[in-house]
Amino acid sequence: MSKLTLKQANGIIEQAFAKAREMKIKPLGVVVLDDSGNIVSAQREDGATMRRLTLAGGGAVLERLEQKNDKERTYTYSIVEGPLPVADYTSTLRVREGKNAQSCTVEWSSDFEPKGASESEAVKVMQGVYAAGFENLKKMFGG
Repeated sequence: MSKLTLKQANGIIEQAFAKAREMKIKPLGVVVLDDSGNIVSAQREDGATMRRLTLAGGGAVLERLEQKNDKERTYTYSIVEGPLPVADYTSTLRVREGKNAQSCTVEWSSDFEPKGASESEAVKVMQGVYAAGFENLKKMFGG
């Protein structure tokens, strides 16, 4: 199995953007994952508010950007549709300054109602999503 390179991933993103323009689709975000589900590259066009993430185990999650505040270094998104056992899902990520210029702290909080699962099962699934997300951040930025 060949490894997907950053150059190849960025090429896939450029092709997706070109196809979207051809189809007159609103600005969008594209995330390219490797065969292990790790983010290789992610880009968002100016004005894009929706993104679709393909999950490693199958299925996809459609998210909508609800709010972004560069000064506060936060963004809030909601899940519009997907296979996760949650409803009315809203989440906020916040980046706080670290102990030095080379570090930071990322906080990820959410509110949701369980859907098709018990509360403890839904929480466990979402904790797995967050753990994978933080692992990807570590791979991308160190830490």
